[in-house]
Amino acid sequence: MPFQISKSVYYLATREGDKVYDMNNNFIGLTSGYTAIAHNGVSEGKACLDTPTGCHWITGKGIFVEGMGIKLTEKYISTEDLLKIENVKE
Repeated sequence: MPFQISKSVYYLATREGDKVYDMNNNFIGLTSGYTAIAHNGVSEGKACLDTPTGCHWITGKGIFVEGMGIKLTEKYISTEDLLKIENVKE
C-alpha cells in the first residue's frame, strides 16, 4: 500500500456504509454519508457516523484503507465526548 497523508474525516466519509476504526483498530461505526464544515478557515470538518447508540458527529484525521475502510490516525472528538464535557461543567 502506498504511503498516504492523513486528511480530515470530512473528506474521507463522503460515502454511506464505510467502516470507521480508531487508532487502535477498534470499530467505531459506519459512515452515514453526511458531512459538515464551516468555511471559516479554521474548521477541519465533521462526519456523521451511524453507531449502535445513534448518529455521532466526529472530527479527526485518517486514511482510507482499501478492504478495511477509514482508519483514524489520531485521537478523534465526537459529539458524545463533547456532551460529557458540557455535563461536567454544569
